Amino acid sequence: MRDLAVELIAAGGCPLSYIREAFREAAGQEKKSKKSVSYVRAILLDWLGVPRAPP
Repeated sequence: MRDLAVELIAAGGCPLSYIREAFREAAGQEKKSKKSVSYVRAILLDWLGVPRAPP
């Protein structure tokens, strides 16, 4: 979670409502793997327009 906070700060911050909604969206997924913090991270960074690093 600390790494996520650091990334969000580096991206210019994130409204609390985004964080809540990202966790709601992740919790609403049927697959357990999508309930992970990494999925929440992906949602938030996508909403903030942060480009993904190549694999």
